[in-house]
Amino acid sequence: MIKIVKTDRRSIWHKAADIISEKIDAVIASSQKTLLLLSAGSAVNIYPLFAEKLKNLSKKPHFLTIAQADERFQPENKEDINAYQIEKSGLTFYAVDQKGTMEESAQKYNQTISKLYKNTDFRIAILGIGDDGHTVGLLPGYRKLWDKDTFAVGYENKGRFPQRITLTPKAFQQCNFAVVCLAGKTKKQVLWKLERESEEGLNIFPASILYSIPEAVVLADAKNPGS
Repeated sequence: MIKIVKTDRRSIWHKAADIISEKIDAVIASSQKTLLLLSAGSAVNIYPLFAEKLKNLSKKPHFLTIAQADERFQPENKEDINAYQIEKSGLTFYAVDQKGTMEESAQKYNQTISKLYKNTDFRIAILGIGDDGHTVGLLPGYRKLWDKDTFAVGYENKGRFPQRITLTPKAFQQCNFAVVCLAGKTKKQVLWKLERESEEGLNIFPASILYSIPEAVVLADAKNPGS
């Protein structure tokens, strides 16, 4: 179920950090081991705020594990590496290895994520959605390459970042909760589709993977209505 929450653009990241920390605290308090999956892009605005709140969460920090949801593999500029941007928040997390080939790194990360899924009870994803409907590394038009029976996959594309490593639909379908932030006027069409449960398939609108997650909260700019 997708819940749309309209909020002020200036407070959207703070609201997201509040929702995530409250959910994690509640889950950990019930002694459930939790896995938090981080995307990059504009979502990195949440992480410094969340890192501060993490200090005051449940007294069971070992019950929380954090890992990347996707990565740009060996981009030309270091600044374009998702892990590099997330690290600035001070969070400690499992990162995609930039060494070797994309295939080797993807296989290694798939093994890591598989173990993390096996050893956790509750999984939360922090996602963003691009103007083209992509989320994490799931790009439109490439479903045959990323919709695999694994938890993570690497593939080549013709976009700005030609090598991507991303969690797969299989991984997100086993998440329990997701938080998405849609900030900016360009997200109007995306919000419109989410509100109406777009019938476009994953290959055209990868963000429709949200429909398969039991509970998803989408924070949207109140001044940018979907209709």
